[in-house]
Amino acid sequence: MAKYSEDFKLQLVKEYEEGPLGFRRLAHIHGLPSTSPIKRWVRAYRELGMEGLRRKQRQKDDWMGYRQENADLQR
Repeated sequence: MAKYSEDFKLQLVKEYEEGPLGFRRLAHIHGLPSTSPIKRWVRAYRELGMEGLRRKQRQKDDWMGYRQENADLQR
């Protein structure tokens, strides 16, 4: 489960890109424990646009498929 919504991530990216605040100040204002998530979101947004901020659900699907395959093999 993702900790932050796409809207929240986009809001912080826009605040960083359009305003005078740096990573540290934005993290403090929004209650983030570090600047790392904001840096990651800005980089992802610059490289991939909104797609870079979307939640990745493929990992869970892959894991469920793996579990099903192993369950079938054990029968």
